[in-house]
Amino acid sequence: MTDKPIITLENVKKVYDDETVLHDIIFELERGKFYTLLGPSGCGKTTILRLIA
Repeated sequence: MTDKPIITLENVKKVYDDETVLHDIIFELERGKFYTLLGPSGCGKTTILRLIA
């Protein structure tokens, strides 16, 4: 196993029409770990998962 992340998001921004819904998202996901995205409705959890997919 390496120490390199399997997914890296750096300075991710997502815009729908003229509205920025994600701004400057930065994180890394490592192999073998369990992650959750927590937050209120409308904060961008599903948008981040769709970008990764």
